[in-house]
Formats: sequence, C-alpha cells, structure tokens
Amino acid sequence: MDFALPISELMRTGTAAAHTKAESNPAVAKIIGGHMEPHEYVQYLMMLWHVYNAMEIALDEHASHPVLAPTYNPTLLGRTHTLSRDIAHFLDISPTALTTHPTWVDFLASMPPAVTNYVNRIRTVATASPELLLAHTYVRYLGDLSGGQFIRLRMVKTFNLDSSGKGVQFYDFGSLGGGPLREGKRAGMGELKKVKEWFRDGMNAGVGDDEALKGEYSYYAILPVS
Repeated sequence: MDFALPISELMRTGTAAAHTKAESNPAVAKIIGGHMEPHEYVQYLMMLWHVYNAMEIALDEHASHPVLAPTYNPTLLGRTHTLSRDIAHFLDISPTALTTHPTWVDFLASMPPAVTNYVNRIRTVATASPELLLAHTYVRYLGDLSGGQFIRLRMVKTFNLDSSGKGVQFYDFGSLGGGPLREGKRAGMGELKKVKEWFRDGMNAGVGDDEALKGEYSYYAILPVS
C-alpha cells in the first residue's frame, strides 16, 4: 500500500470490499430491491439512528481535534435529526413523541446485538483514539452522499412518497456553505459532488502526511461496515 497517497484515496480503496459485503446484507438487499415493508424500514432507520447519534455526539465532543475539525460541519452533515423525522413520518407522529412511541420503546428493549456492538465500538474509539472517528464519518457520510441517493429513489418508489421529501430526509443534504436544509431545497447531484470533494479535501488536510495514522486508517477502514 502506497502511504504517499492521500488518506481519501487510501480509504476509498480500503473500503471497496467492505461496501461490496454490505450490499449483500439482507436488509440492504431488500431496500435496493424495493421489497422492504414499512415496519421493516422503520426498524432499519432506528438502527441507523442509534449509530449516527453515537457518532455525532462523539464528533461534537471532539470537534476541535486537528484530524476531525476540517470535516466537522454538523449543520451540513448531521443525520440524527433527519432520521428522527423520517421515523416519525412512517409512524405518523411528531418527532418530539418518538421516544415514547411503543415501536421505539420495543426496539430499545430488544436492540440487535450488531447495533449495540457498533455503538459501543464508536464510543470506545471516541474515548481511546478519537482520530479514528474519521473512518466512521467517511464510511457513513460519503455513503449517504453517494449510494444513499440511489436508495432514496428506491424508497420514494417503494413507499409512493410525494415530492416533499418527507420519509427520506435522511438522504437529503443542503449545499456547501449554505444554511440548514429547508424542505424542498435539497442539494442536487452537482452540489453533492462539491460536498464530497470538500469532505475528501478535509480528510487529507486533517491527516496530512502522517503515514503511521494512514496505516491505522487503512486497517480500520474495513471495520465500520463489517
């Protein structure tokens, strides 16, 4: 592996196999195939909520870390609040009522071990080696900005959602340098490309030429989606 390459390129190569593996996950296969029932999708969104909530709390705590600061932009990238809105949409409730809804309460009582393990891994990394949170943000946010846009189209078709974006706000981003995402004002593909370029540039700036750190990331890259 050529550690003279920027970290964004090393991560892109290192996560390729992991992304292929993730696509064979039964839940992801059902989403891509358009065969997921609404209650199954709600369960999937709740799993994501707990992952993103843990990750974004950790990012807030380490916002000034020199490796993480160049890509820290919760207004642009934060997904926890959009997941809350999507879950609430499918449950036909207000997001403020989410945590007391029986579906949410039942999920907490029997959370899948894989989700618990993932969340615990994020929290452990945040405490011991916060710079490795960058691997999680790369896999999650770049995935949402890329393949997530295809999933958005599938979900709109599968659940016959209207053009308001309600139910798929998780996949909607604002423009780079803009304010909070407003309903009906989501970024187009050209703007999403700029966001991805900004993120990769930020990764490269944060990690720089630190080959030891690049080596850690190259190993760790396969873990977030395993």
